[in-house]
Amino acid sequence: MANIKITQLPTATTIGDNDLIPVVTGIGGTPVTEHITKYDFAATLGSSPISTNPVENTYSDIASMLADQSNQTTNYFNYVVDASSDPNVLSGEAYYEKLTASTTTLSTDYRLLSDTEVTVVKDSNSYRVFRIEAIQDEGTPLTSVSGGKVSFEYSGANVTAILFNKRYTDAIAEFYGKDVSIRFHNRAANKYETEAVASTAWTTVNTDYYRAEVTGTNIQIADLSVNNRCEFFIVEASTSSTSSNTDYIPQGVDVNCVTARNALTFLTTPTSDGSDEAIHPSVVYFETAWNSYHYWMAMTPYPNSDDQEENPEILASNDGQTWVVPAGLTNPIQATPVGSTKHYSDTCLVYNPDLDKLFCFYRYSETPAVEDRVYVQSSSDGVTWSSQTAIFTGYAFAELLSPSFYYENGTYTMIVIDYTATPNELNIATSTVAESGWSTPSAMTLTNLPSGRDLWQLQISRFFNETHIFAVMCDLNTAGTNTTLHFAKTIDNDNVTFADTSFIGDGSGNWDDYLIYTGSGVYNPTKAAYEFWYSAREGSATTTAWQTGYTILKLNDCPLVEDTGTNIDLSSSNGTYYNMSSANTATTYTTFAERTGGWAVVRINAASEPTVTGATKIAGSTFASSTDMHLFIQYFGTTVQYFFAEL
Repeated sequence: MANIKITQLPTATTIGDNDLIPVVTGIGGTPVTEHITKYDFAATLGSSPISTNPVENTYSDIASMLADQSNQTTNYFNYVVDASSDPNVLSGEAYYEKLTASTTTLSTDYRLLSDTEVTVVKDSNSYRVFRIEAIQDEGTPLTSVSGGKVSFEYSGANVTAILFNKRYTDAIAEFYGKDVSIRFHNRAANKYETEAVASTAWTTVNTDYYRAEVTGTNIQIADLSVNNRCEFFIVEASTSSTSSNTDYIPQGVDVNCVTARNALTFLTTPTSDGSDEAIHPSVVYFETAWNSYHYWMAMTPYPNSDDQEENPEILASNDGQTWVVPAGLTNPIQATPVGSTKHYSDTCLVYNPDLDKLFCFYRYSETPAVEDRVYVQSSSDGVTWSSQTAIFTGYAFAELLSPSFYYENGTYTMIVIDYTATPNELNIATSTVAESGWSTPSAMTLTNLPSGRDLWQLQISRFFNETHIFAVMCDLNTAGTNTTLHFAKTIDNDNVTFADTSFIGDGSGNWDDYLIYTGSGVYNPTKAAYEFWYSAREGSATTTAWQTGYTILKLNDCPLVEDTGTNIDLSSSNGTYYNMSSANTATTYTTFAERTGGWAVVRINAASEPTVTGATKIAGSTFASSTDMHLFIQYFGTTVQYFFAEL
């Protein structure tokens, strides 16, 4: 083969187990072309600084970073809000890797991260990933821990305390003196650990380091080794009997800030008829595997839109994307009802932690326009299921469309579409027992329901004292034309607010380009992601292949907010912008709705230096009177801080 550039080679779309990847090493010296396997390549990426090193410090400007080198760790990252004094930065923020030198010269002491590297850092969870620095007998207490690291004390076989580095100590200040749950994933051991910390078990070591004492036996030193990488989660203890997933959901999810991209491809969902065409996914997630699996799904086959195959079936998974029929289970868990005009649909899977059981609810309908019912079956292992029990009977056809359920604090709740009402209604009913005692469904109050659209399908999830509704909307009076998925929520289980726009629509030219259908979402704290599965139909009116796809919901993908005034909103982690068009001349500002991570920036032009009531001024640019500047205001969980930045 003639000599050609690597960039002129054909593009590989997949990498097989035996394929080799060409790499050029020795850049800066004598370049050598070598090869590497895909597994070694992945391992190299997984241990690179971009993957493993958290953002250790945040500074208002370059000068502040240069002055604080004693608190910086070599090869760790530093974030600068205003890096405009760096000639390589046109304006705005920048990330720098700390090098070994400490000469207070920017180009010698730091490496500016590229745009691609910044994207990786921003999108990762590395800010809470630490290497274990020490594992020490509690008889010799720990006194410090380096940046980007964490240390453990132990007695016998059990960990008795965790010592956090200074930067993480600052970040978790709001939890000090509170009952919390500490959880971490040991990436090296591939083990998930969890332990409680009482409000009285917090102490401060040498001023800078929080020490959390644990009294349980869940964390064993045999599972830990120095240099293991651990990803931490700390949440305030919850008194709820529901899944602890709720602890991780940001409270007050804005319905208009939920977005997602269409799944690039569909999943393989094994069905009893062999078609692998499944709809109505309803997923339950377990942090600790339940009967060998972290994810359980209820769904119904729908090959070629054949409703006689639309029976409730169960699948399980450990990653949310590779689904199997659990060993010992024969699907469906309920056979087709006798009669060609009768069929099941609309599965919903619910876990009751008080009974340690799964409950599978589903709809029965008889056409044309005869009757709707709702049935339930339960299982203690996901494999053996009880006989079905009817919990709603005698309702008009389409009066109980797409019933969806959750369980919380001893009560089951159902939200269901009444498609016979004009306009369509959402009705709600409750019971303390899954199989009986249900209240009569009553109408909920709907706000911002899209004009000219009908409610068609739904699934609900209950997280952080909010009921999240994933509603399929269709054109008015069409029973399923031009469908899109919309997010809605209710806090009081009476008033429901819908988003202004859909978060998933037809995927042009993709597997889901003809009809979007039911979707189910769960928040996964291990992944720190709201996972979402939805079914859809591909092709055209003459192609009837139904599949289920997987994507991630973004909960805070809000459009930039611009406002004016002196009362500053600190509720948004995306930031709120004030007076961008015309500078504010005020000299006193106040804040409200403070939320950890919330920030705002105000364009100012004041005759004298402004202040923020009750806030602490930190290092930034020197205030210049009668000059356009930016006033940054931020909340880190305990105090409001502010600083000035030159434009």
